[in-house]
Amino acid sequence: METTTSEIKKIDRRTFLKATGLTASGLVIGLQWACTPDKPNVPFSPNVYLTINSNGSVVIVAHRQEMGTGIRTGLPLVLADELEADWNLVTLQQAVGDEKKYGNQNTDGSFSVRMFFEPMRKAGASARMMLEQAAAQKWGIDVSECKAQNHEVISKSGKKIGFGELTEIASKLEVPADDKIVLKNKADWKYIGKKTNLYDTPDIIKGKAVYGIDVVKPGMKYAVILRCPVAGGKPASFSDETALKVPGVVKIFELKASGFPAGFDAPQGGIVVVADSTWAAITARKALEVDWDYGVNLDYNSDEYILDLTKKVKQKGDVRRTNGSIDEAIKKAEHILESTFLTQHLSHAPMEPPNATALFKDGNLEMWAPVQSPQWIRDSVASNLGMDAANVTINVTLLGGAFGRKSKPDFAVEAA
Repeated sequence: METTTSEIKKIDRRTFLKATGLTASGLVIGLQWACTPDKPNVPFSPNVYLTINSNGSVVIVAHRQEMGTGIRTGLPLVLADELEADWNLVTLQQAVGDEKKYGNQNTDGSFSVRMFFEPMRKAGASARMMLEQAAAQKWGIDVSECKAQNHEVISKSGKKIGFGELTEIASKLEVPADDKIVLKNKADWKYIGKKTNLYDTPDIIKGKAVYGIDVVKPGMKYAVILRCPVAGGKPASFSDETALKVPGVVKIFELKASGFPAGFDAPQGGIVVVADSTWAAITARKALEVDWDYGVNLDYNSDEYILDLTKKVKQKGDVRRTNGSIDEAIKKAEHILESTFLTQHLSHAPMEPPNATALFKDGNLEMWAPVQSPQWIRDSVASNLGMDAANVTINVTLLGGAFGRKSKPDFAVEAA
């Protein structure tokens, strides 16, 4: 996947406040990119916001989710490098799930750096050039005599001025045209490709980092689900008599499954236990007596499935992308080494299990969850509840591992 177009513009403070809920006191720049060629009459809608406040602080709205890969740090770091910002003065603000405001937020498929490296560089470089121009205007000299360096602009004569002092002038300047943006030479990179701690490392070490499962709200209840041990199965009948005797249990009910194959954006089903604490919920779940209907996979045999896959790898498949010809290469090869590698079924289980916290109030739903694709979560939750997506807010926490599992909305839909 490649970025074909990008656009950088100044954003007025009122628009920024309306879009992000954040206040700004200086220069605000919005960056928009698209993965397809330009379309006429498409309104400018930034994917990432960069704010340089009058006190010198820098705020970058991060549109990618952190799950241990470092991407929440990596892309803002690229922008900060081109900006010549002091990383210690940079704050990251996690974007809520909203595709209209932030574009595709799906942090999945290992393409974030490939997709956004160049646009993030250009955003940082644009702001740097505007600050250099502002300094030149303030000092009455040519911009060629000014150079941004470590959160300051320095003139050839030795004058220095901090970024914050230049934001008022810079906010009145035009953003450089795309073909006028000057990127730093690779030799001048100070963050890109260099060892840097993750932005969230201090909070993680101190136990202050908030993952989805850490979220606690006043008066909240806890729910766990007893799943059928066979995919596609469902309860034929169940008894909750013993489970209801566990202190703290509030309610037990069956959540209907979405069938098999299971829909990603629908409940996976099972017996739900709602309680005042996780201990009560889990204890009651263990006490449930269930007679399962194993459904279409009752006779599933993993050995037979592996054998079937082994046969299929020797057959011609559908070509998704062509890069050279393996058939021609094999024909011309002097020696051919052939081997089939097998692995067992793997559980799609990150260290932090899928979880979500939902708060419904005054016709609005607010959710906190460790999700890779917050905009998909938002739309799926709204659809399942029959709500307008505008009334659903998805706050993205840190993810304790994900591996693609947390890109699926099912567990958030169940919580809602």
